[in-house]
Amino acid sequence: MKKQWVKTFLDMPNGIPSHDTFNDLLNRLSPKAFHAAFTEWVKHLCELNEVNSMKI
Repeated sequence: MKKQWVKTFLDMPNGIPSHDTFNDLLNRLSPKAFHAAFTEWVKHLCELNEVNSMKI
């Protein structure tokens, strides 16, 4: 079920990436850039749902 959901927005012609691949990707992210993008995403979700905050 999750695989089908992921396929709706991510093409995976070689199958699901391994845990190590995800780990490598996440380790390359800039913490400051990730924080900024995540914060903006949550703000957008709050606006869509007309709430002031969201528990994570």
